[in-house]
Amino acid sequence: MRRLGHGVAQPSSSKVFEIPGHELLVSGCEGAWRVTVDGVAESPLIFATVAEAWAAGVREAERLDRGLEAGAFPGT
Repeated sequence: MRRLGHGVAQPSSSKVFEIPGHELLVSGCEGAWRVTVDGVAESPLIFATVAEAWAAGVREAERLDRGLEAGAFPGT
């Protein structure tokens, strides 16, 4: 649970997406989403929407497929 103003709690959630050769896990709650690719959270970035986190995860998976060096998710 994540605490919002005035003591209101908002449940966090997560969703797994399978893309060719990789697994993306998007987790968090409204306005604070993170993504891991293949179980590795390489980026400290927080995304405003699930779609933004998912897109960053897809870009990271593509980077991994190209064999580029590890680093924060490019293009975010």
